[in-house]
Amino acid sequence: KNLFSNISNFLSSDSVLKHVQTFSLVVYCLIILVGTVGNGLVIYVTGFKMKKTVNTVWFLNLALADFLFTAFLVFTAVSLSQQHHWPFGEFMCKLNNFVSLVNMFASVFFLAVISLDRCLSIWVVVWAQNKRTILKAQIISVAIWLAAGICSTPYAFFRITLDHDNKTYCTYSQEEKQKRILTIFRFLMGFLIPFLVILFSSVGIIIRSNHLQRARKRRFHRILFSIIFAFFICWLPFHVLNLIEANDQHLHNAVLIGRTLSVSLAFMNSCLNPILYVFILSNKCFHFSSSDNTTIDGSSGLKSALKHIRTFSLVIYCVIIVVGTVGNGLVIYVTGFKMKKTVNSLWFLNLALADFLFTAFLVFTAVSLSRQHQWPFGEFMCKLNNFVSLVNMFASVFFLMAINLDRCLSTWVVEWAQNERTVLKAQIISAVIWFAAGICSTPYARFRIVTNQENVTQCKYENNIQLKWTLYTFRFVVGFLIPFLAIFLSYVAIEIRSKRLQNVRKHLSHRIIVFIIVAFFTCWLPFHVMSFIDLASKNNQDLSKIVDIGGPLTVCLAFMNSCLNPILYVFIRDDFQNQFHQSVCFVVENALAED
Repeated sequence: KNLFSNISNFLSSDSVLKHVQTFSLVVYCLIILVGTVGNGLVIYVTGFKMKKTVNTVWFLNLALADFLFTAFLVFTAVSLSQQHHWPFGEFMCKLNNFVSLVNMFASVFFLAVISLDRCLSIWVVVWAQNKRTILKAQIISVAIWLAAGICSTPYAFFRITLDHDNKTYCTYSQEEKQKRILTIFRFLMGFLIPFLVILFSSVGIIIRSNHLQRARKRRFHRILFSIIFAFFICWLPFHVLNLIEANDQHLHNAVLIGRTLSVSLAFMNSCLNPILYVFILSNKCFHFSSSDNTTIDGSSGLKSALKHIRTFSLVIYCVIIVVGTVGNGLVIYVTGFKMKKTVNSLWFLNLALADFLFTAFLVFTAVSLSRQHQWPFGEFMCKLNNFVSLVNMFASVFFLMAINLDRCLSTWVVEWAQNERTVLKAQIISAVIWFAAGICSTPYARFRIVTNQENVTQCKYENNIQLKWTLYTFRFVVGFLIPFLAIFLSYVAIEIRSKRLQNVRKHLSHRIIVFIIVAFFTCWLPFHVMSFIDLASKNNQDLSKIVDIGGPLTVCLAFMNSCLNPILYVFIRDDFQNQFHQSVCFVVENALAED
């Protein structure tokens, strides 16, 4: 008992918990990045590129569950960065928990069904040939999602927000009996029963698979067993520690640190499957080495690293300024003066205008960075530079959303597109988008000020943490999350319809739009995540180091988006290398032409 008490006291110390939370936050950010990109790629491949089969239906739904979870993990990461303070309200508390549990139940239910399906397919071959259809797989998938939703609903119902010590926590109601019932139910339905089903199915598969000689079947089994193994390795510690905590409150402190780590491990499962698909199918061994010398420790090492990062950022800024102004200037010239004015050319013209303005004003930021963040241009230029930067971000994502909605309507309502889709209406919509981007950006310029500390003049936001939370949350929701959901749903509808299109130019234009969207979200997502970490780092030295190093790099990545589009317009063409002798203007004009 004394041993447990000593362990509990050590593990519950503030120092240990702080390091564990910092580690978990880094893991969460990696999961968000790898999970959204990786599962998004799996959704694209299994949903739109591969021939639709029963297997692709299973893996598509697995990826969908993981994608939803990693997208919502941003809220949990933000809460953790604030030492578990929940700033998003009770509805989001319930919804975030619901999505997390739906992911867990849906994943394990699909793994159980995949195992049963594979077992029946190799034992009852005639049945599989006659009864194993895509339609039945889709019906089963809907039933699984419904079952996962039903199983997750009680957890969302009993999830509440509690105010304590000037902090709001998203937690379960404090009644111990309810918590114990929920924990046991989650273990039985989300782990033990599916595990037994998968275990017996796997035994049946292994017995029968000795007779299989086809490499494709063996490879599928390898993927299946790897996914199952990863799921149970990731989730078993989580369930065990929750059962211990629910049944023995004396071990609460000792379990606290292990539970935090087990949650990180469980969440990692949502980004593992895409990696497993690639590693298993590549038939290669990858070796990763690390060196203790790469660790940044001590103030002198940190200062040296920051100096190198500033130099690197300055070089990147200069490249962005040159490539962005020239490239976007070329796109403006081609779409505005050389090409026939169409709805498509108007969208791309406005995208290029937003990026051109941003790269032109980036000169001021580069000069400030070269002077170690000293701002010599006065308060008006401080506000204007920030305003242009935010207008670029909002306008870009709003235009991407408009392009996708326009493309979606054009492929689904062809007659409407022929009669109602006019240049004039596109111009009106463009004006509305610019106006909306300006309105969204105005508060940021309003609260941007010039401060003078230790003879250094800096351009920054007012030192009001609540104000910053409001601005950053609004920027993330309006400038990223809502447009992302709109674009994703539009893209799904476009892909469903575009399979019937045989026109090469339509495929080219569609492919360009997809690459622009992927580039935007890849460049801007780390920036938004790091912004929230930055807010939480004010009283945390470990987080401050992460922000000091990671912050400038994510800003560079976000800024790079403004010079990528002109490059994508040209190099995305399959025949670019064969047509390099043609003028760049012609290639850009051909790439952005109307369908």
